[in-house]
Formats: sequence, structure tokens, C-alpha cells
Amino acid sequence: MKLAKFLVALLVGSAATISLLPGLRQPVQAQTGSGFYCDESREPPVMVAAGNGQVIDFITFTSAWAPPPYTAEVRCQVISARFQRVFVRDGASAFSNATFGYLNNEPVMCLSRNTQDQQRGICDPENILLTFQNELQGCLFIPAFEENLFRQGVQGDSSGITREQCNRQFSAQTRRGDSQARQTFLALNQQQAPISTIPYNSTTTGTGNYLLQGQGSLVAGGPVLSDGSLFKEHLLSGTAGQTVTITLESSQFDTYLILLGPNGDRVAENDDISSDNLNSQITVTLPTTGVYRILANSYDETGQGNYTYTVR
Repeated sequence: MKLAKFLVALLVGSAATISLLPGLRQPVQAQTGSGFYCDESREPPVMVAAGNGQVIDFITFTSAWAPPPYTAEVRCQVISARFQRVFVRDGASAFSNATFGYLNNEPVMCLSRNTQDQQRGICDPENILLTFQNELQGCLFIPAFEENLFRQGVQGDSSGITREQCNRQFSAQTRRGDSQARQTFLALNQQQAPISTIPYNSTTTGTGNYLLQGQGSLVAGGPVLSDGSLFKEHLLSGTAGQTVTITLESSQFDTYLILLGPNGDRVAENDDISSDNLNSQITVTLPTTGVYRILANSYDETGQGNYTYTVR
């Protein structure tokens, strides 16, 4: 099943047959809306797509997907946020303009502005979805994705390029910018990314009701604040004047939520939503543009367990 076709089917629903194997783990986020999020409670972390009542593992961020200076968790957060931004802004149909091309001499998966750019592998620089370490990794993305769907019981075609073809066309030593590699990689557009009949500036809006979502765990031995309480950090790319509501929830410990600004200053914090709700929530208008740090924290040093966070 082609990537764009699958995403549209999953996120907005269609006649495509999508089913999960018995016992497949279905995180709680699937109940809060369609879209993409990083499941950091798993090791290694997994970016998942949720929609149409289903949750599908999308990318598992092993070391191959998280070259230094990234960690697997940060890479998962960044990529999930990119996909979710497109989905909320333009709807699932926007992924029909997915293509494989180059940006800054690196092979990427991106969105194109129109059908002609898509055919030629020309990317919209503001809509990069994935950056690959080399052409071989980029070529293997679709076969790996289809194999992952098959393991999860999703039925669809496998008419794209195969692992064997990728390994024949590219070596592990492929150099970025090599002309022959570039030509071969761009030729994958015809096999891996179907030509879109939907304009890039489609007015279709996403059905996701969050900007960013994920889950994680506070475990013994993890980082602690000065009071000894455990915390875990998540990233949020924000714009000055943007109003966001951040919610931190756990059924296993008393949460505490902190938002740090791009300069490390404490923008907002919250212990309890109300006297009857020990989860935490912040609504704030962001003062500057930049990368904010969400600290998922426990109220005291005894707090441990799983949690979810949502940014709306």
C-alpha cells in the first residue's frame, strides 16, 4: 500500500481494509483524536499514526534513525511534530504530495508544492518530513514501512520498490550528492510516491485536535530536579503570540508540569488542574519564537510511572 494512500485511509477513513492483530498495543492517545505522536514509553521510541479508530506503528527510532547529536527520543519528537503540523494545517490529503528529493544536498522525504515539482523531486523547503543519512536508507523506507504494516495485520499492496532492489542500486557507502545516486534516488518518485491530484494548498483541514502529543515514563535512575523529583523533557516549536494549552496526565503519580522558554526561563508551571484533578495543565501565550522545553515532572521524589502529554 502506498504511503500517501495509507495515510489518507487511516486518518480520515475509507473503504481500505485496516485491521490490527489481536493483542496489538493500542495507546490511550488513539481516543483523543487523529494524528501523529511519539510513544516514548517504548524502547526504542515509536512514532505512531492514529485515526479511524486504529493506531499504527510508523517509525521505530533505532540508532540508525537518530544520528548524533540527536537522541532517539528527540528525533521521534521532531519527526512526529513535522507530520502532525502538516496534518493539522492541511489535512491528510496533503500527504498525497509526498515525494523524495534533495535539500542541502541530502536525500529527504518532503512535500512538493504541485504535481510538476513532485514528479521532478523538488521539495518545499518548509515541509521536510524526513531527512535520510544516505540514499540507501531513503530507498529502504517504503519497504520497511510496508513490512511494518504487514506485521500489524494491515492489508494492502506491496507494489513498491523492494529491499533487494534498494541494495542493488545503492551501497552503504553512497555519498551524498553523487550524481548517479541522485538520479536513481529521484527515479524512485514514480514507484514510491503517487502523483497527487489534490492541490498542495487544499482547504481540507485536519481532524486532529492537538498540535503535539506523546507519552513517556518516569523511572528510577532518570534525571531529577533540585528537589529530587524525576522529570523528562519534550520539545515544542512555538511562535511568538501563539496560545497553547499543555496537559500532563498520569494515573500512576501526581504530575507537575513546567514550561521553559527558548532561553531556559520558566514560562509557566502547574501542579493540579483542580482540587479533584491531580493532573496538570498550562494555558499560555508564548512570548517568543523558538524551541520550548516541556518538563513532565512528578510532584515529589516518590512519583514514578507512565504519563501522556498533549499540546493543543
